[in-house]
Amino acid sequence: MGRYLLNYESSKHAPPRDIDRLRRDPRVKLVRADRDIVLLESRRRAVEEILAEMPGWKVVPRAVVQLPTETGVTRAQRRRRRARRLHA
Repeated sequence: MGRYLLNYESSKHAPPRDIDRLRRDPRVKLVRADRDIVLLESRRRAVEEILAEMPGWKVVPRAVVQLPTETGVTRAQRRRRRARRLHA
């Protein structure tokens, strides 16, 4: 399962019935819903099937980027180093 951002591409806000439909659909887990954007967890195929019946929405896979800190080391790298020291 992946996380996907759904963007509503209209000058108006997303229809509440679309948000309700996503909440009720057993194939997806609604993580967060705002006026024009929805974050959900699901399989890509299920998201595509749902959006085929909901015009005006665009899907974007969620991407996470690790930004380096002031020292040039990401948080994930710091955690791994700390874990190695604790288990050594």
